[in-house]
Amino acid sequence: MTWFTSAVHPGENRIIRHSEQSSVTIPYERTFRRVDASNMPGTESFRFCNCGWPDHMLLPKGHANGQPFDLFIMVSDYKDDAVGSGFNPNEDCNDSHSYCGLRNQLFPDRRAMGFPFDRLPAAEDHLLRDFVGRFSNMSRTVTEILFTNTVIART
Repeated sequence: MTWFTSAVHPGENRIIRHSEQSSVTIPYERTFRRVDASNMPGTESFRFCNCGWPDHMLLPKGHANGQPFDLFIMVSDYKDDAVGSGFNPNEDCNDSHSYCGLRNQLFPDRRAMGFPFDRLPAAEDHLLRDFVGRFSNMSRTVTEILFTNTVIART
């Protein structure tokens, strides 16, 4: 769903992220914009600026009575993963870097895209909770998404 860095301290931490801050999404305005000659399929701008999941579709819709989903969380020490590429998440077209990579740069961490799900599961890993249970820096919980059929105006 997203990848980001955050300083945490021992004990309880509260981290709030909005869908437009996700490292896999692109803004609504770029999802539904006019396509002109500079953004035509095949151009470098099209490949990097159009790559990503629309941020208004980051979460599944759910159901009016609620729909359960597994939420996976993993924490790692970024000092061990950093590549020092000069990555700037606010630079144009870098907003979906976890999904699309970076133009002419190394990906912003040493891990393979898709990590940790790029690994083969162990024979006893039949469910996500089995996989997560083997690692102290991973967790999963069941969360419920309610579809409220409400439109929130963009500001």
